[in-house]
Amino acid sequence: MLTRDYLVRMPKDRTVVEACELSDCENRRYGWETLLDLRTAAGRDAAAWIRSGQSGRTFTELPGGEVVVFRFERGQRCFAEHRTRPARWLVRAGSVRRHRDMHDWLDDFAGHYGRLEDQARRG
Repeated sequence: MLTRDYLVRMPKDRTVVEACELSDCENRRYGWETLLDLRTAAGRDAAAWIRSGQSGRTFTELPGGEVVVFRFERGQRCFAEHRTRPARWLVRAGSVRRHRDMHDWLDDFAGHYGRLEDQARRG
């Protein structure tokens, strides 16, 4: 069986903005609530922006007087900016293949490991 090297390459001191679905964002996975204080200009502006639909997110507003709660459904992008160090997930087996993400890379590794176990069992 061909030898394989599993490599992760990460650039030094560089981050990139990443979408919620790539960063495994908990807000995207479970939904979230945003509390805004309507006594402040920033709170009123943010509430108006959300209510106008410009945020592009689906929400339910829970009225509360001076403080309002917006409950956002799961499965949509949150308001945070996720930053990450970009990794390259590589397998070197004669030529070098690049995997899309860590999950694909781990699946490849698990499959290869399983084949090695089978080969060792057979002798």
